[in-house]
This record gives sequence, structure tokens and C-alpha cells, in this order.
Amino acid sequence: MEKISEKEKKRDLKEEDKKEEVSKQEEVRTKRRRSKSKKRREKKHVRTEKCTIPPTLEEIDERIKGSYLETMNFASFKPLTEIEGRIQCPKCKSNRKFYCYACYVPLARDVPQLKLPVNFTVLKHPGEKMGKSSIIASKIIAPDNVTIHNSLEISEFDYDSTILLFPKEDSVPITSMPKETLESVKNVVLIDSTWLQVNKFLQNENVSKLKTVVINTEKTIFWRYQRGVTDKNLSTIEAMYFFMRDYDKVMSEKDYDGKYDNLLYFYAYTYALIQNEYKKGLKKDKEFKTIKGYVKEKSEEDNKEGSG
Repeated sequence: MEKISEKEKKRDLKEEDKKEEVSKQEEVRTKRRRSKSKKRREKKHVRTEKCTIPPTLEEIDERIKGSYLETMNFASFKPLTEIEGRIQCPKCKSNRKFYCYACYVPLARDVPQLKLPVNFTVLKHPGEKMGKSSIIASKIIAPDNVTIHNSLEISEFDYDSTILLFPKEDSVPITSMPKETLESVKNVVLIDSTWLQVNKFLQNENVSKLKTVVINTEKTIFWRYQRGVTDKNLSTIEAMYFFMRDYDKVMSEKDYDGKYDNLLYFYAYTYALIQNEYKKGLKKDKEFKTIKGYVKEKSEEDNKEGSG
């Protein structure tokens, strides 16, 4: 066996020292990263907790004036105004506000429930946050009639009874469809993604086979701005609601009586909440910059309160 020289021993010791030093440095960097990440989370949490001041029932009525929500027959918003802070989801144990968007569990009491005459399949882009989706609330309001598919992989549909609600060039307005044709519709497909990513669904061969219908008479009041999108591009929950309204008109051959208005129950509350924040809440001195004129002009009463 060859003897190890002193030089080799020293070299090996130096290498071990270097490895140990590198390991210590990496450990220090890891701790710093974790510390920064924790501080960011804590900072973000603080912003989240103080970013809203819930509107009262009277303020909700005031804030939705001037929008299409004003004439709707909503259930009482009292269960939402009574909630303070967040509630733990009984399934995933996460703290949410009015419902758990991951488990589709209502957390507020007395949330309105609907039974729809057709089912909806929502194709949701998996890369987008569930908490920012307008359509999740429909699963809380009409749990038996809404399925949310959170993947880009899509199976075949029953093409005789399924339609796609989307504004394509060859889409047909629902109100122009014969009652006999609409009677055969059992399932409506909706795409829930940004308008920039929607082609990932439209190019899917199973989706491209679907007949398409459109809502072309309404303007959105959605608060999330997207570049290159007009006010004719409805949010997903708005599209569902207006489909049900027009479907009811065709099928009943009568004026719509408001029976599906509660599909927009959470949507209306959030709309009022945002309007309230920019008029009376923590953002009362700021402008809603992303959409010009989105927040309604301050009333004389608001101006008096602000100057007092």
C-alpha cells in the first residue's frame, strides 16, 4: 500500500475545508432566501387583510346603481356583510372568505342555491389562479349543474346535446335559435381563461367540433382589465348568466322573470365592494386606473364626507 504524502494530506484537508465552507455559504443563502420569502408572505398577508372595507347593505344598493345589476332580484346580501375576517374550510383547512374556491364549499350561511335546466362544463386554464376566477362562484350557487375541468386535456363530448358558448365568427345568438333546437341542449361548455390563452382550448379537436352560440347584446362590468379586450367580452360568470336569461326567454316564450339572477350573487357583491373601496374605503383618494370611468363618480354625499 502506498503511503499518502504530507502534501496530499494537506490538499485533501483544503478540499474538505472548501466543501465545508461552500456548504455553510449555501446554508446561509438558503436561510436568507427563506427569510425574504417569509417577509414577502407576511407583507402580502398584511396588504390582503387591510385592503377592503365591506359595504353595508345600503351601500351595496347604492354602488350597483347605474349597472345592469341594479334591476336584478338578488337574495339578501346580509349573510356576506355579517362575516368578519376569514373562515376555515372544513375540507382543506385553508382560510377563505365566503367560499372555498379549491373545494367548492360555501362558508357563508344561507347562500342562495339554484337548479338549472341545463348543465355547464367549464374548461378552466390550469395556469390561472382559482381565486381570481369569476366562474367558481357558479359551482357554489348551482353545485349540481356545474362541472369545472381544470386541464388542457379534454375528452369528447356528446355533440348532439352539447354546445360551446363563445363569440366566434360563426356563432349563433341564442335568441335566434328555434325552441326545438334549444330543447336538445343538455350541456353548455364555457372557457374560463384570459382572452390571450383561449386559443389553447379552441384549437383542441374535441372543442373545435362543438356548435357555438354567442351573447352579443351585453357589455361586461368585470373589474379585471385585459389588453385588447372590448366591453363586449364578457367574464365567464356573466356569459353563464346571460345564457340562462336568454335560454329562459326562448323556452318559456315569456319575459324573463329574474329566476337565475342569483348566479351573479357573489359577482354583484364584489362589484359593489370595489366601487365602495374607491369611493369610501381605503382607496377613496385613488383612481381605478386600468379601466377609465369604471368607478362611478362620487355623489354629493360622498364628497361632503370626504371634505369633512
